Amino acid sequence: MDSRDLGEGILLHPFEERDADELFALVERSRAHLAPWMPWLPLHATREDSLQFIRAAREQLDAGTSAQLAVVERGRIVGVCSLYAIDRAAGVCRCGYWLAPDAQGRGLVARAVGSLLAHAFGDLGLRRVELRAAPDNVRSRRVAERLGFAFERTLRAAESFPDGPRDQIQYALDADAWRAARSCDR
Repeated sequence: MDSRDLGEGILLHPFEERDADELFALVERSRAHLAPWMPWLPLHATREDSLQFIRAAREQLDAGTSAQLAVVERGRIVGVCSLYAIDRAAGVCRCGYWLAPDAQGRGLVARAVGSLLAHAFGDLGLRRVELRAAPDNVRSRRVAERLGFAFERTLRAAESFPDGPRDQIQYALDADAWRAARSCDR
């Protein structure tokens, strides 16, 4: 997947090794905000961890199993948006996202995820995208619902955190519903 220009100075682009310092600094600045929602946060403790994440993301992108992309606003990384666990044979994948607190509330995630959905349902030919959020992560859940994802179920103890397992809300969007919503928007 190549870089995508979302307009108004916003890009989605594949991570490059040179992004490690910027990504690490962003995670550090956002750590307190992300801690309740992101179980991977303790694994991003050093710049080297960010570099390893980027290397793994590049390998997965090349293999077609994941597209973890930097959300860039006016030249600086402000978050991550991804399609992962891509299974083309089954026609499904999962979607995830996070933004720095100072980048929220301007529709960046909705635009980024919308672009990834176009890729998933168009270029990749998938039939279903799943998304999970913590029950009390209201902002993330609102984004999912605004994009047309439908609530499916609560997954009990589905996410492992250092303090123990936590529930997740599962949403899904299928290609037909996505296409129908897009045709109504025109």
